[in-house]
Amino acid sequence: DILNNSIYHLGSGVYYSTHDVAAAVKEAVPGSIISIGDGTEPWTDDTRMRGPLAGNNLFNDTGFKPLYSLSEGVKEFANWMRSNPETFKV
Repeated sequence: DILNNSIYHLGSGVYYSTHDVAAAVKEAVPGSIISIGDGTEPWTDDTRMRGPLAGNNLFNDTGFKPLYSLSEGVKEFANWMRSNPETFKV
């Protein structure tokens, strides 16, 4: 494969909010406690600070596409962490 770009994102092109990520973690790790602050409020609650990290360059140059949704990826990572506790400290 020829890499035609200088920047590649490993992203799905879907914008996930902080609340989406927290919900995926809570689903994958029952009993987890996550607190989310106001973020950009009161200045804005409807404008994103950035768009989604789209993987168009990577897909166009290599055909790579993420296989997991957010919740599937978080669940797989949580399961991997449970199976490999020696790799991190709590």
